[in-house]
Amino acid sequence: MGLASYGEKNSAEYAKLKSLIKLMPDGGYKIDMQYFAYHYSRKNGVSQKFLDEFGPANLTGDQWTERELNIAAAAQHVVEDVILHLVKRLKQITNAKNLCMAGGVALNSVANGVIAKTGLFENIFIQPAAGDSGTSLGAALLIDVGILKNPRRYIQKDAFLGPSYNFKDYEAAFERHRLPFKAVERCDLYRDVAKRIYDGNIIGWFQGRMEFGPRALGNRSFLATPLRKNMKDILNARVKFRESFRPFAAIVIEEDAGLYFDCAAPNPYMLFVYEVKKEYRDLLPAITHVDNTVRIQTVNKEESPELYSLLLAFKELTGYGVLINTSFNIRGEPIVCSPDDAVNSFLHADIDALVMGDYISEKSVING
Repeated sequence: MGLASYGEKNSAEYAKLKSLIKLMPDGGYKIDMQYFAYHYSRKNGVSQKFLDEFGPANLTGDQWTERELNIAAAAQHVVEDVILHLVKRLKQITNAKNLCMAGGVALNSVANGVIAKTGLFENIFIQPAAGDSGTSLGAALLIDVGILKNPRRYIQKDAFLGPSYNFKDYEAAFERHRLPFKAVERCDLYRDVAKRIYDGNIIGWFQGRMEFGPRALGNRSFLATPLRKNMKDILNARVKFRESFRPFAAIVIEEDAGLYFDCAAPNPYMLFVYEVKKEYRDLLPAITHVDNTVRIQTVNKEESPELYSLLLAFKELTGYGVLINTSFNIRGEPIVCSPDDAVNSFLHADIDALVMGDYISEKSVING
């Protein structure tokens, strides 16, 4: 998705890739399987015929050619074409006001934003663990409702379904690793952390129950300022070590989302990409992608009180209730789950402070 923004939509590559998929009148589609290998090969997603037509793969991950950028753009736009074809037919058949989506493709936040922009549906719900991992939740619900015949009694409002910990767990983790830490009153903590972020610090933020799904939604996150243009490069150089074309997502106070972005509905799971409004693109440079878009998560007081309070403190300090949010992990490892995971990542990542509950540990104090 991120690389696609650097390519041209109406390229020769788009025309060729589009020709491999035939959209059917009934809403379905047919794929020319001569060009693909994923259904019989564990190693290759495309066939030699695809490589002959589109050129060799870039295995180095850098110095992208115009052809490669256009292929990325073509793949994204063809996915959007097919999804729009499906949902338009679905709307025609059902006239439904609500759309629910699942499956790995439903994690394509750019395509989701395109669907939202059509206005076909009043509400769009995508389960935050829409990929294969979400089948565990589906299995539990099937047993509870389908087999045990229990009434449906739960409406999902957040993705915080994982383990939670208390202040004793935080203290024990710090002490096991012999890290200095201090407790800070909540109201002071939010102002303190907001000031650190404004000053360019990268903060490890660990609160409440862990998120369920592939996105860090503010309980296991690295947080940074969106106001510095070079913060994306700083995060990549110091912490994430990922491809330079990949943008960072933003968290925003729910009631302010429409101020900065063309966002008309709450988006608590970071599953939609929206345009940054023109007047804020230069003011929020670290989250504004090359095509002037951003993947956002809206935050409200009910579901994420700690994160909401931090955003309010940052807004009081800077005028903007927006932060960079990326997953709390170092390269090659999963998102941290426990306090010990968080401390271990804190020690091995080049971040400035770790906040767990009401406690804060500073790297500068550790390093002397």
